[in-house]
Amino acid sequence: MVIVMLPWFLFAMYEKNGMPLEKFLRCVISVKLTRPKIRTYQTNNLYAATGRQIQLYREVQNIVKGKK
Repeated sequence: MVIVMLPWFLFAMYEKNGMPLEKFLRCVISVKLTRPKIRTYQTNNLYAATGRQIQLYREVQNIVKGKK
């Protein structure tokens, strides 16, 4: 009887960081099983993109001036 009632008792009484057990287990399952382990963080750097565009523009201008 104790083995049958223990999970229900845990769901009723257990709290971790202010969350009931079912919310806590949902968070643990999503972190451990459903989400990727390594997340790549990529930014869109506007200054780097502008710098590359300026460099390409200068290369094109040098090619055009060299041909004339």
